[in-house]
Amino acid sequence: MSGVRVGVVGAGPMGRLHARAIARRAEREGDCTLSYVIDNHPGRSASLAGEFGGEAGGVLADCLAKIDVAAIAVPTDAHLDVALELMSEGIDVLVEKPIAHDAAGAERLVAAAARQDRLLGVGHAEWFQPTLGVARVRAGMPKSIRVERYAPASLRGLDIDVIQDVMIHDLDWVSRAVGRGVTCVRAEGTGLDQAQVELEFEGGALARLCASRVHTARVRKLWIEGDKGKVSADLLEKEVDGIPISAELLETEPLDLLWQDFLSARRDGRAPENSGLVGLATLELVDRVRAAMSSPDRS
Repeated sequence: MSGVRVGVVGAGPMGRLHARAIARRAEREGDCTLSYVIDNHPGRSASLAGEFGGEAGGVLADCLAKIDVAAIAVPTDAHLDVALELMSEGIDVLVEKPIAHDAAGAERLVAAAARQDRLLGVGHAEWFQPTLGVARVRAGMPKSIRVERYAPASLRGLDIDVIQDVMIHDLDWVSRAVGRGVTCVRAEGTGLDQAQVELEFEGGALARLCASRVHTARVRKLWIEGDKGKVSADLLEKEVDGIPISAELLETEPLDLLWQDFLSARRDGRAPENSGLVGLATLELVDRVRAAMSSPDRS
């Protein structure tokens, strides 16, 4: 096995998904290998390395000479420090979402990547969701969008609020799908576990996003009215307008497509679709949502 040497930093649930995606790509394409898994609980890194391959360790310094690229899947508060250290050692990084705890941290990462000529990406894998892609193409340029993303209570993601943990997917996707600046933000909810947000865009498009991580059931639905017509999508059922999307589109998972793009960008000398600037723009919008929630009259 040869190719780009990838390390996974953080052996929790998201770290496992990244390790699995890299192992799959290594087997299928042969252009990368899972070389190292790092976690401050050595038993977890050993378990993950045993399942997907690579060496295991508990100290970041142990892997610096053995990897070219790192997936950072540690708790959000540690994203900034870990990414800065790895980039300073000449390692390209794909950071789980949110890319940092706040926009100020994201700005530091973007600046460091530019200064050190490193590739910086963010794990907004929903951008590669095929159901969303089909809905977007069928609807055309959005005039209005409604998104409902609900989940039952769990122990994951408790270091961040519902906006960064759950709604951030939709803030990212909707703002990029519309492709215009946000002129007004209105928000309400607890902020910790529930939020409802309205966005107004240049040109008049409107979006309403509803998110909860204390719901009775999992719900991921989308409605778009665009210049080509009205479209509905169910991300869990993988349906658009009640019809399952093609099996061919479902053959590759969004996280696999995220890694495909990131490694291709590294090879081709371009920015990935989910660049550090995308992560920064999303966190700037998150900050505006939080400001609107704390001051309802503010936009």
